Amino acid sequence: MTKEFNYSVFILLAVLLFLLLRHPLEMLINNFSADAVRNELLSGTLTRLLICGGLLSFMYKKGFFTFNGLAPVFTMSNIWLLIIPVFVTALMALSNIKTFNQTKASMLLLYGFNAAVTGVLEEFTIRGAVLPLMLKHFSKSKHAFFKAMLLSSLLFGTAHFIGLVRHPDNFSGILSQVIFAIGIGFFLAALLFRTQNIVAPIIVHFLINITGGAYRLKENGNNDTSASEAIGLSDYIPVLVLSFVLVFVGIYLVRKIEKEQWLKRISFIKL
Repeated sequence: MTKEFNYSVFILLAVLLFLLLRHPLEMLINNFSADAVRNELLSGTLTRLLICGGLLSFMYKKGFFTFNGLAPVFTMSNIWLLIIPVFVTALMALSNIKTFNQTKASMLLLYGFNAAVTGVLEEFTIRGAVLPLMLKHFSKSKHAFFKAMLLSSLLFGTAHFIGLVRHPDNFSGILSQVIFAIGIGFFLAALLFRTQNIVAPIIVHFLINITGGAYRLKENGNNDTSASEAIGLSDYIPVLVLSFVLVFVGIYLVRKIEKEQWLKRISFIKL
């Protein structure tokens, strides 16, 4: 294995290990507050902010910001590609409008901030760091971009099994998240390549988090996993189809990128 491959795996594992710190932090916060949902969101937000600080510092020093369109100048193109995913997630959000309206403003603000921090951390980890390292790893082989996108997306999906730490009896629900994460991860990688900036996938990721996690705002939402525990074999078909569609859309999008430009960008990464 190359140094780039080893670094990508190390970065992902380090982030996952640090994410486990949220559990003792949440237990500590529980001593001061009885609001389980708020405590979960607060501990998750604080932990992710801490990880973001360390990760972004590392990425800045090692030259990852050029790949992500953040240096030496901010670069972004094809913003119109955000129209469809933003429209779709907006429609999905309408189904949760009642929940949002019934939630206190302070809780809604914490929920939104948590969704944003989660999107930033996951995008910089996978699309911002793992993806360029995988591209560098496969750069001398055929179909390097497809391999890098697929492997980084598989790692992204597999990382969602960390949810079993909190919900060990909800394997079916977590597996559904993993399948969707693989498909959306591939699409977000393509979105990064087409827009030339990590901000685009961060926006989409944030909107998905906002719409997909609204159940946590409901009464006893912290412990209510019935929606995901009820998943049967036939219920996997829609998420499988959606994931395949997202992968094919991603493949179509990357056909129109300037690959030499991206290979030049990864040359700025110095490990």
